[in-house]
Amino acid sequence: MSKLNVLVIGNCQARPIGHCLSQLNSNITILEPLIVHLLQQCDIEVIQQKLALADVVISQQLNDSYHIEILKTKNLRQQMGSKLVVIPNIFLTKFCPDLVYISSPEIGRITSMLDIYHSRTVFNSWTSKESIENVVNKLNDKYFWLEQYENEVIKSVDELQKRDTNSDLTVYDVIEQVAEKSKPFYTFNHPSNEVLSLLSKKILSYINESCTGRIKLIKEPLAVIVAPTFTGAASAFDYRYEATNYCVGFQPKVSDGKIISKGIRKVLSNLEFVKYSFELYDKTLSGSTLLNLRFTPSY
Repeated sequence: MSKLNVLVIGNCQARPIGHCLSQLNSNITILEPLIVHLLQQCDIEVIQQKLALADVVISQQLNDSYHIEILKTKNLRQQMGSKLVVIPNIFLTKFCPDLVYISSPEIGRITSMLDIYHSRTVFNSWTSKESIENVVNKLNDKYFWLEQYENEVIKSVDELQKRDTNSDLTVYDVIEQVAEKSKPFYTFNHPSNEVLSLLSKKILSYINESCTGRIKLIKEPLAVIVAPTFTGAASAFDYRYEATNYCVGFQPKVSDGKIISKGIRKVLSNLEFVKYSFELYDKTLSGSTLLNLRFTPSY
């Protein structure tokens, strides 16, 4: 039986999905994936070569704003026809509702204990000069989370379900299945391998290929950063898996008020995360750095 060449097009989820597919079915050869946020116009020739080699193309949705014309989903459908399988971008804030990027016009994205991710609650509490005790009380308060983040969570779920509707395969049902027993996301754009492996099984079924192998996992590919799960959020949004009281990030190195490296990877209790975040912000942020900040995503 000839091997099936499969090309995965997407963000940081593309490579782990390809890995899952290759382990679940030995008849599949995964071509080097196309990572959409790294591609430039000068890559067009390579893109065309890979599309020509592919028996199956699995692509996350790429709308009209994407900068490479040939990879926009509507154009891929015309070019690849039945070879194309469109999947949603697996993005959901429900399991880390206050996690954001924070950008400053002066220094760009601000670094935190979670690399480029921040707890908006912790950051806002720091700017308001609240006590750590008060912050911890808020983070453990179900009604605080409902008041501050319920609308954003609802909108994020709605947006993912819309992406499901516009795709050949759905993923929200997979996320809900995983969330019955375990944490389905490490950050809003980094799903667990259990989510990715179940989606990969759906992909194989869709292209009429069987699951003949098992996924051998040494470590979670997208769990370099593990956002904290706070008691209040778990209660507010009905997390059914057992919430942990720790997160995984880094201990940045600071010199003269500037971060010179993100430092060593570090496991922090939720309380340590709050304390160390306050200390890091005290050392590195002040004055004009805090003007006109941009928080993303908005839901």
